[in-house]
Amino acid sequence: MDTNILDIINEAIRHAESFECFDYRQELLKLNDGLDGSEKEVIQLITDILSYHMNKNNPKQPFEPYAVFNGKRSSALDDLSQQDVETLIGLYPNLEDSELKARISDVLWTRNKIYKYGQDAIDNYLISATRLEDWNQWTSFFERIERALQLALFFGKDNDKVDQVNLFIEKTITKINGEDPLYLTGKLVE
Repeated sequence: MDTNILDIINEAIRHAESFECFDYRQELLKLNDGLDGSEKEVIQLITDILSYHMNKNNPKQPFEPYAVFNGKRSSALDDLSQQDVETLIGLYPNLEDSELKARISDVLWTRNKIYKYGQDAIDNYLISATRLEDWNQWTSFFERIERALQLALFFGKDNDKVDQVNLFIEKTITKINGEDPLYLTGKLVE
């Protein structure tokens, strides 16, 4: 994979306000204006994937267009070509950021049901959750855990990944020790 593309992605991540897909997308959009050729195409692919809205109520097909208006919509999972999938597979091993890796591996799992990427998504969502842990602003933290559990359950209730997510939840509840200012403990128990 072209190191310049990785440099562009890493620069966007460094400048993002938070370690979340939407903020990464905003920074990539700023950087994409000065690009051309294959770099522009790959960065546009990544910004499209980062724009997907996560519908937690549809765990099998969670990625929806961010915006739908007057018969038009933003990017959707159905827009990905096989070439796009191959580009993502080529890029994936060179990425370092857990949030970005969680999104890409989840997209690859959801679209093509590639086992390795479903498993990787679980691990990366938990790493990303750890980085986003904030008991006052807990929704981003919780959403990563929730998606990790949804994915783990696809592989069977008695698999190691379900145990891994449950242990993560138990450790978080123990760490909070009833002192969270809002409803995080209740949501985790649920």
